[in-house]
Amino acid sequence: LREDLFLRGDLVLQCGINLPGLPKRLPGDEARLEEAGRGILEALGWAVREVRSGVDEAGAYRTLLLRGDPRALKRAAVDWEERTPWGRLLDLDVVTPGGALSRSDLGLPPRRCLVCLREAKACARLRGHRPEALRRRALLLWRGLLPG
Repeated sequence: LREDLFLRGDLVLQCGINLPGLPKRLPGDEARLEEAGRGILEALGWAVREVRSGVDEAGAYRTLLLRGDPRALKRAAVDWEERTPWGRLLDLDVVTPGGALSRSDLGLPPRRCLVCLREAKACARLRGHRPEALRRRALLLWRGLLPG
């Protein structure tokens, strides 16, 4: 994240796709990132100051420059991830000049594994699932064929 982003906004919402394996692109990924950002800001009643979007080696991304309470933004982002079936595949990071805000900073539970619903970081560390199983589950969630 470039520091110049904070010159025009107090915080940043970085939106990307958290997809195991390659390719990193999914049908409609840019539209869904736009939908997520819009939905989160509407829930808060906030306006975006600037949007930067594109595609790089990690896939599609959207960066929103905002003014407001970073804790409220993180809560709204986590709520979006949890109530949208494909929201678990989004990577919605709230970044301030002091660094990124985590779920644990707000006392929220960690992100769940796509397959077994245990803590995602623990499963990844233990390599509890084959990458193909994670990707298959992710694609089913993306297509709306499984509940979130």
